[in-house]
Amino acid sequence: MSPGGVLWLVLAALALFGWTYISKIHPLVMTRPPVKKILELVSCQDGFCIDDNPADKSCDFILHDTVTAAKTEITRDCFSGHILFEGDFDWMNQFERKRLHDVLCKIHKDRVSKYQEACRVEKKASDERNREAAIKIYENR
Repeated sequence: MSPGGVLWLVLAALALFGWTYISKIHPLVMTRPPVKKILELVSCQDGFCIDDNPADKSCDFILHDTVTAAKTEITRDCFSGHILFEGDFDWMNQFERKRLHDVLCKIHKDRVSKYQEACRVEKKASDERNREAAIKIYENR
């Protein structure tokens, strides 16, 4: 392999390492101890009530702490992409906010998929009832 090829290989390896560090490792390092416990509690929904479809559409999620009765409104800015907190958890840094927002998005995605599955099952049952009714109506015509 030529020296130029080795140089490109080393640069590609450094770029891959840099991307991995910035996207995966650095947010974990920047997350301080109380947030790790909060993330665990929110992910198992123990002590927190998540409103992922608030009536006021100015925010994406409202996180209610059932123990302290505190509330945090969480939204993603549509222009800059920053995650904005207003309320009890506004002391979190950007990495902690991103991790909490990711947990809430995962919970929301799970809820939506369960709801869609329930709607699909209900639609299938409704279609079968309508089909049986149509068979009774049209079989003797």
